[in-house]
Amino acid sequence: MTAKPKTLLVEYAPRGDKSRTKQLRTHLTDMIKDYSELTEINLGTHLPPLMDNTTIQAYYKRNYNGETLTPEERQKLLKFDTYRDQLMNNDILILSTPLYNFGMPAPMKAWIDAVMQRGYAYTTDEQGHVPLLQHLRVCLIYTSGIIYDQINENESWNGLVAEGARLFEYMGARKVRMVEVEGVDMLEERFVRFRTENIAKIKLNDIAKQWYGIEEELNTTIISDQLYL
Repeated sequence: MTAKPKTLLVEYAPRGDKSRTKQLRTHLTDMIKDYSELTEINLGTHLPPLMDNTTIQAYYKRNYNGETLTPEERQKLLKFDTYRDQLMNNDILILSTPLYNFGMPAPMKAWIDAVMQRGYAYTTDEQGHVPLLQHLRVCLIYTSGIIYDQINENESWNGLVAEGARLFEYMGARKVRMVEVEGVDMLEERFVRFRTENIAKIKLNDIAKQWYGIEEELNTTIISDQLYL
């Protein structure tokens, strides 16, 4: 019997059930809950630690210089290492977050900074950079108030897409998938619903099939209205 893939869900949804991002990722997690060992981290209720003057010194001492930490220094890095080990022990990572001010919300970036440790997520040798998380697959789910595209000439403003994919590719992730609904503050509700049901959820269904081997028919409401997107 094939073991179920282990999945880590890292979510920032401070609006709770009102969050469009959470509603979108729930579509995926409801599908996979019987096909995966799922661990959840809610960054809205458990804020990750920040790299301050003390923790950065301990981190460089251990991860760059190979020195032994004092008990006090180990305690300073305990939360960082707990998050790091959770990531390393999972096969699939689901990140779910809104886009804030053209980029990643601070709690989500702090979590990434905590897990992206030298010697674990990546290392270096004589040839240069060596990624270490080649086993990992990543699904990044996000929503944004405005639309980022070539038509609006603001595609490069979306820092979450540029940064999110690159960070995990740098760590070696063998697959990074983006699933988004943009324009939730710009578009009429019917257009947002079209993008959610006919585009984003179709992508999530494909991830459920490809990554989790779900073969049964997956329910998605197809909206057939002639809408211009």
